[in-house]
Amino acid sequence: MRDLVSTQAFAIMISLIAFEIGCIISKKTKLAILNPLLVSIILIITFLKYLNISVSDYNKGGQFISFFLSPATVVLAVPLYKKIKLFKENALPIFCGIFLGTLSGITTVIILCHSFGISKSLDLSMIPKSITTPIGVEVSKQLGGIPSITVAAIILT
Repeated sequence: MRDLVSTQAFAIMISLIAFEIGCIISKKTKLAILNPLLVSIILIITFLKYLNISVSDYNKGGQFISFFLSPATVVLAVPLYKKIKLFKENALPIFCGIFLGTLSGITTVIILCHSFGISKSLDLSMIPKSITTPIGVEVSKQLGGIPSITVAAIILT
């Protein structure tokens, strides 16, 4: 049994099943808080705890899934590229919106973290909460934040 649990295929299978259950729950309830990714994370944590499976055993396959986050993010650029003419026509409003949205998001996080007395490392982990997971993890590392906290903040955002 221990040999099966420590394989990449086991972790991938558990992840896919948990995500599928999350999709079903999300479709049935139609509640934003029951995001399939969030539900699958809770299911996987519960499963690992219940069966006493170590995170390192799970990560053998989990890292394989994480590897594909970056290429998946790049693939999102294809539909955007197809609308490049529209982006060029509206470049100023788009860049102003991105700049002001980013500035207000970062400023709000910093002000709220200081107001509630949250530690500097958690503060730095929350700053990249409104970007894609692979980019957010790298930004968090560069800022000195905690990448796992950043992933949780991105998912909740």
